Amino acid sequence: MARIARLKLLLDEMFPPLFASALGERGHDAVAVVSRSDLVGSDAALLALATREQRILVTENARDLVPIAATLTERGQEHAGIILVNARRFPRTADGVTLFVAAFERLAVAHPRGVAGLIVWLRAASPPP
Repeated sequence: MARIARLKLLLDEMFPPLFASALGERGHDAVAVVSRSDLVGSDAALLALATREQRILVTENARDLVPIAATLTERGQEHAGIILVNARRFPRTADGVTLFVAAFERLAVAHPRGVAGLIVWLRAASPPP
């Protein structure tokens, strides 16, 4: 059986605390931005804070965060990783939470050493034939 890495995650403001709790129940260290009053600021500041805390930033905001990460890379700086999520594939519903957690379990197996410096799209399981 494949080893499941325990991920340290920071879930951007679009994710309710329920998503972080569900990941926590599976052994991941997940924090929702909306649960911490100290996490207010720009996307660049949020990515910097996630990196300082060695947390992977989980977001739907590819438009803003991909260029920020590219700028860091150009400057020779690294981030702890960014996981991009498609809201249509992972709705903020009870079923969406289940799909979200399952996708993170697969990602943790695929990346046992984490995703530092990478930008990765979270993939839903393929539907059965």
